[in-house]
Parts: sequence; structure tokens; C-alpha cells
Amino acid sequence: MANFNYEWLVLTVLIVNALSATSYVESAVDPSEFEKCATQLDEWCGKEILLRVFFNDANPSGDCCMELTAMGKACHDKIVRATLSSSPMYQKNSKAILGRSQSTWNHCVSTVRSSSPHNTSCPPVSNLTCAKQIVSRIFRSQGELSNDCCGVLVDIGKDCHDKLVGAHIASAKLRSNKTAILSGSTSVWNWCTYIAQSLPSVKACATKLDQDCAREIRVGIFHGKGQVTKPCCAKLVKMGPKCHDRLVKTSLAKPQFVNSSNATLDRSTKIWKKCVSYV
Repeated sequence: MANFNYEWLVLTVLIVNALSATSYVESAVDPSEFEKCATQLDEWCGKEILLRVFFNDANPSGDCCMELTAMGKACHDKIVRATLSSSPMYQKNSKAILGRSQSTWNHCVSTVRSSSPHNTSCPPVSNLTCAKQIVSRIFRSQGELSNDCCGVLVDIGKDCHDKLVGAHIASAKLRSNKTAILSGSTSVWNWCTYIAQSLPSVKACATKLDQDCAREIRVGIFHGKGQVTKPCCAKLVKMGPKCHDRLVKTSLAKPQFVNSSNATLDRSTKIWKKCVSYV
């Protein structure tokens, strides 16, 4: 929670404490699940979404909608339900709050879809594994991109990067900061292309697995089906953790894996650890 501001941090702690003692079993959310979801929103967006859903403020900005949809509907619902459980005042207005929660989600999905460039080779922002880091760095000059996220960004290409940034600058709340955003966007791209040079090549990594093992590992990680055999585990471990992570996180940028990144990364880690234990 290092990136959270004081208000969002305090609210999170209060809700977790309330959940631990709540008697509202049907609406309560496990405190650890709430914390895991809450930490996926940064300070700015946490407040914007909270104010909209619970206090009928304005809809979240385009970049906060990017964060919300990247986090996923399941986490959005958990945060809302957890906050509802934390206060009798909220429970009295639960019908209106739940209605605004759904309308906020629908608004953000529509906003992200409409702002994505009309180019099928460009993945929507909500599909990027590192959407939160990219948004925070480019649009708010907060935080830094990890090496993995730089790899994801470079993989989508400069053309898509520029189109995605330009589409979100079109949001009314961002136009006044266009010069600063474009400058930040260029800096991020230049830095990431430099970092990407030290990362293993996706193509080179892919050639280290035969077709059968690649399919076996892919089905296990991205679809949660089947078992990775010991011979394929040996090939995966020989390929190395850097190549493994690079291939998984590059694939997560594809549209078909929208809103499944957390579960996919969990399966990826479990499969890697299991394979390491075999060899």
C-alpha cells in the first residue's frame, strides 16, 4: 500500500477491521481478499471510484476506468460489498449504492472500449498485465515500471502505445495536461526500450520448448487444465525463470485473457514451483 494516500489507507484499515468483526455474513468479504483487491487501485482512483459509488459524485476519469477494468469486476464487487458491510449508514442506502456500483462499472467498460484505438492488432488497455503501472507513470508521474512491465509495453509496439495514450488524452479531464502526458509517454517508451534490451527475446524463449510441451504448459497456465508432465517440466526449468515469465506476461497482453491475469499468474507460479521440485 505504499502508493496509497492517507485517506485511502485509513479507509482500507477501517474496513478490514470492520470486516473482521462484522455479523453481516452474507455481505461480508474476507479481509484478506478485500486487501488484495484494494491494493490494485492507486490513491487517486480509489477515491474517485469510492466517491462515485458511495456519495454519488462524478463518474471516474478515463484513466481510473482503465485501472478499474484492469482490476476486474470480481474485485470491484468485493470492494463495494466490503465497504457496505463496514457501516450501517451504507447499508441503509445499499440499493442505491449497488445501483451506482453497477452503473460505474458499465460506464468504465464503455469508456475503455470507446477509447481503445480501432486497430485489432492493439490490445485494449484493460488487457495489459501492467496497466496500473503504465497508467500511474504516464498520466500521474507516479511510481516506476518494472522490467517485466516494460517488456509488455514494448511488445505491443510504439504505434499501439502512442494510439492508446492519445485515445485517453481525448478524455476531457486529460486535455489540459496533454503536453506533460506526451512528454511522460515518450520518456516511458524510451526507458522501456532500453530496459527491454536486457530482457530475453520472446522468439528466442519460445524456441526452447517443443510444440507438445508448449501446449501442455500453456493449457495448464492459461486454462487451468491438465498436468505438466515431468519431461516437460524439465524443459521448462531448463528454459529458465526469465524466459518463463517473459512468455507468460507477453501472452497476458492478448485480448482473450482479459480480467484473468491474477489467476493466470498464480497458476504460472504454482506450475513453475512444481516443475522445479521435479528436477
